[in-house]
Amino acid sequence: MSKVYVDARLRASGIAPTLLAEAVCDAATMGVTALWLGTNDANRRAQKAYRRAGFRKVGTRTYEVGGRRCRDVVMALNPQETAA
Repeated sequence: MSKVYVDARLRASGIAPTLLAEAVCDAATMGVTALWLGTNDANRRAQKAYRRAGFRKVGTRTYEVGGRRCRDVVMALNPQETAA
């Protein structure tokens, strides 16, 4: 899983958590036991939203885009535990 984005006009509408919950539920149904994502380490709003969905920080990753070094927080959850 990568990131969950919604248009700025839809922020606080509840659609992002709903989409994320459906993705986690689908993953659980398919037997997935590890679901992880990365979000920019400065994006506290996204990290908070992912924590509310059950994700926990498990590490970091760095990568380059257009010659610029980027750093993400890596978060994960076990959909089987979330669905239980």
